[in-house]
Amino acid sequence: MPLQKKIMVTFNVDKKILIVQIQNQSDECIRAGAHSDYGSLTLLFQHENKSGLQVLDRSTNTWYPVEPYNDMIVVNFGDAFEYWSKGFIKSTVHRVIMPTIDSTKENERFSITFFCHPNDSTLLTPIPSKLILDQKFEKDEHAKHALNHDNEETLTAGQHLAMRL
Repeated sequence: MPLQKKIMVTFNVDKKILIVQIQNQSDECIRAGAHSDYGSLTLLFQHENKSGLQVLDRSTNTWYPVEPYNDMIVVNFGDAFEYWSKGFIKSTVHRVIMPTIDSTKENERFSITFFCHPNDSTLLTPIPSKLILDQKFEKDEHAKHALNHDNEETLTAGQHLAMRL
């Protein structure tokens, strides 16, 4: 099915890049608590062997480390994709912990993060695809307030962002 011009306009995005330098710290701590990104995509570039990112398996409630390797880009899907795919693509629940001293002892840790957010007026409605529209979505704990179903008001990206902040 060819995409209509109206649909293409909906996918204009606001882009942001965040560059972070982390100083060595001796205590283990959580640098960024459990969350999903409210936008559509997040790309994370970081040095090899400079860990800290963990992702949550939402079905088992278990955290798994994402160990960076050379030339690797981590792609996190955000809440907007969960809306647009009617839950077929889950937004990535993740957190960032302080790496162990051994992994940061010799070099400081840098990461570059690219956030891609829909415009505030973008409707968070499922993509008109047979695969997506035929999906039966079951909300999990993370998505219980995130996704609209029949007879519920359709949110805009701006409304969703306001709910999240």
